[in-house]
Amino acid sequence: MNMKDFSDYIIDVANRKNIAISNLQLQKVMFFTLRYALQNNIYTEDFVNQFYDKKFLVWRYGPTIKDIYDEYIINGAEPLIESPKTTNYFNDTRIEDEIEKLLNTSIFKLVDVSHTDNHWIKNEQQIEGWRSDVEYSIDDLKNGDSV
Repeated sequence: MNMKDFSDYIIDVANRKNIAISNLQLQKVMFFTLRYALQNNIYTEDFVNQFYDKKFLVWRYGPTIKDIYDEYIINGAEPLIESPKTTNYFNDTRIEDEIEKLLNTSIFKLVDVSHTDNHWIKNEQQIEGWRSDVEYSIDDLKNGDSV
């Protein structure tokens, strides 16, 4: 169980709901879904620690997991259409409802909300070009605004 599994789960939910998802959107939906799950005690910190192996980084367009972003960069802004291998580690109707809500939220709104995050604001100056190596801890994920 890792962040790649979590991204596959979100892509699977998007596919099952017939909602297109882009690489940029995947990053923000992952971030805000984890925040929602932590803030609402759906996923415990211990559970998230088990799979938060790749950290979100402070990037120009908001929190991004480099390895997952790089995997789908070839798609550009086009929808991710693959059918990933999924697991049931993350299944919860409240999580799927939140994912669907986020998928139906403008990507520009998701980016804008991510830019109001204290951790992002505090580290924005570390961004060179489009990226930084500044990581989000689980506390940073948990302590911020939701969409």
